[in-house]
Amino acid sequence: MENRAAEIHAKLKHPVIDGDGHWMEPIPVFLEYLREVGGPKSVDQMRALWRRNQAWYRATWPERQHNRLRRTIWWGVTSDTFDKATALLPALLNERLPELGIDFALIYPSFGLTINGIAQDDLQRAAARAYNMMTADMFAPFVGRFAPVAILPARTPDEAIEELEYAVRQLGFKA
Repeated sequence: MENRAAEIHAKLKHPVIDGDGHWMEPIPVFLEYLREVGGPKSVDQMRALWRRNQAWYRATWPERQHNRLRRTIWWGVTSDTFDKATALLPALLNERLPELGIDFALIYPSFGLTINGIAQDDLQRAAARAYNMMTADMFAPFVGRFAPVAILPARTPDEAIEELEYAVRQLGFKA
């Protein structure tokens, strides 16, 4: 056996379901989808938001407190490029599932979890739609092994319902 997870999996008499798997969305690909959904202005707005998120690192501790700056994620960094690629690419993750001892995985966003925190309504909705389209496209060949989740903008029930219906009926997400 290649590793401990695969050894343990081989002894089990039941499938292993990862109920909280996260992927690291490929940002350049996301921006292509965002451009398609919201146009170049949406891409510029998203990049501006990300630049502001870096302010935490440039600020002193008192400035962070006074301005209520939030720190961006720091736990997504790995020195192993193969593992990083696995987290970014559904095809590679699919190939490595046996090595990881997993038969099926629910896939949650990483960056995508920040989308509902976007203050501009139009950008939030465009980003959610772009995220959902990208995720559906990238995981489509592997629906037997993965169930990715959609992002639903939730400022109003109507917009959440609209995106839910689109994600399920048009993109094939499970409800």
